[in-house]
Amino acid sequence: MWLTAAHGDSGLITTGSFASNDVERDHLRIVTYNLHGPATRRVPQLIQLLKTHPELSVANILALQETNRNSPRSGNHDIASLLAAELGMHFAYATEQVYRAGWGERGLALLSDFPLSDVSRITLPVTGPGGRRRIALSANVDLGLTTLRIVNAHLETRITPKARAEQMQALLANSVDDNEPMIILGDFNTFTARHTRTMTELMQQQGFDTPMGGDVATFRTFVLLRLKLDWIWLRGIPPLATQVESNIKVSDHRPVWVDVDIEALGNSRVGVVGVTGAYYLGSR
Repeated sequence: MWLTAAHGDSGLITTGSFASNDVERDHLRIVTYNLHGPATRRVPQLIQLLKTHPELSVANILALQETNRNSPRSGNHDIASLLAAELGMHFAYATEQVYRAGWGERGLALLSDFPLSDVSRITLPVTGPGGRRRIALSANVDLGLTTLRIVNAHLETRITPKARAEQMQALLANSVDDNEPMIILGDFNTFTARHTRTMTELMQQQGFDTPMGGDVATFRTFVLLRLKLDWIWLRGIPPLATQVESNIKVSDHRPVWVDVDIEALGNSRVGVVGVTGAYYLGSR
């Protein structure tokens, strides 16, 4: 295991590794999941889920949002480091929001079977309630012959469609290279149809499409509130399959995964942008 002290944007990034073996994959399963903490009582459930669930336990890359660190709301665990240790993965974590004194913080995390490098934190424009700011976490994933760029982002909830467009434009401007194959995924917080239209227009202008058809909900709370907040967008990468795991209730969000065919890309550079991990047909 190795751990690197925080660096980058105002010392708000931590990276480390609990991976012991090199991994070779021609197919990846990439998962995006907003953990909503998790609550202390659900931490063991989350660990068990990621270790044993038939679809999630074989993930190669996890893009996680609302990942608490040193918060009593999550048993004072460093959730990103804890999950990386339990799963034997590399990880990167970036602070998004510091809670009031004594309550720790939350942030974004990337967990990967493959080494991570060039980790950076992107502060998105437009403030939310209390002046909070949302971020994106980006890193290179070394797949051997191919490099995968990951940017895990978490957009604000209580803002106008115009402000949402500003966040999307900033995310794309800081993450997307011209004609680069890329995956953008995560929690876009598309609470309204207009938010969804704005996001879709901007993504399609950059040549992205989504394999997520229909109106399946990725966020469920109470009885009637079912929303599609979490998305996966692809550009120049062939999707093999995708699914929302609707029956998982560790968080108010549901995990979403996509299988992508890395071999079809040859030796080209691959980028993944996450607004909030990956599957090989076999065990970890």
